[in-house]
Amino acid sequence: MFLVFGMNVCTIGEMLLLPAIPTFSSERTGKSAPFYMGLSGGFGNVGRMTGPTIYGNVYDHWGVLPVIVIGTLTSAVSLLFFLMHASLHKLSKENVSKGQIATY
Repeated sequence: MFLVFGMNVCTIGEMLLLPAIPTFSSERTGKSAPFYMGLSGGFGNVGRMTGPTIYGNVYDHWGVLPVIVIGTLTSAVSLLFFLMHASLHKLSKENVSKGQIATY
């Protein structure tokens, strides 16, 4: 039951994230946008090819527990990087009150 719930959460997250990545890169990179959009799409495709193979082999050799541990650790590291990024790009209250927005 928890695996079905987790798969639903991952699917919704993927639906929200996948359109945002090309939009973000096209807004921030100007004339280099096609290169960066292709690069992010290429990394996504590499992940779709290697992920099931690696996780399948781990599952075949050691069972489901290492797969869950690796997935949990990967999610924790991703959350840590997100929090680091958010704290580095946080606007101060003075800048928000002046109407300034974050630029990258």
